[in-house]
Amino acid sequence: GVDTTAEIQALVDAEVAKDTAEAKIEAYADDNTQPAPTVDDYADAGVTGVDAANLTAINAGVAAAGATGVDTVAEIQAIATTTDAAMAKIAAYADDNTKPAPTVDDYVAVGVTGVDVAILNAVNSGVEATDAEGVDTVEKIQVIATAGKAKVDAMAKIAAYATDTDNPAPDIADYVAAGVTGVYVANLNAVNTGV
Repeated sequence: GVDTTAEIQALVDAEVAKDTAEAKIEAYADDNTQPAPTVDDYADAGVTGVDAANLTAINAGVAAAGATGVDTVAEIQAIATTTDAAMAKIAAYADDNTKPAPTVDDYVAVGVTGVDVAILNAVNSGVEATDAEGVDTVEKIQVIATAGKAKVDAMAKIAAYATDTDNPAPDIADYVAAGVTGVYVANLNAVNTGV
């Protein structure tokens, strides 16, 4: 039981820390220019499963939910659990492409932007080309997603030019983004003529 001043003070301090953490999380959800919640803030609020590796992703989920989507610990915990599951799914696919492939919703859940159905296969190919360490942060996954979009855009530009040379001609950067090697200034015109 609680029968000393120190025990009572410890309970009060824990409740104040919880209230402060919940307020900080809700403020960030309402306006993500506010200070971002830390791992300790989530722990103080009673949310489990938040660590340095998934903090950015969970904060992105909190920001996307808005203040009314994080006004209970259960709602915050649900975001943390969903985000953690999506990060684990992406990492598992990076290590073993026979595992279920990440979906657009998985990328959204971890806070990766720009992934849609049109580029999903390209992004998943990028994830498949690495390992779990290559996708252990949102920033690393975002780089893969951005490259996937660039590849899809480049392939579309090359295909459009191949269909109608009145479209803009692909440049070396387009071929590089598409994963094509061996295109240089000296042979660019010949390559474009060949497509």
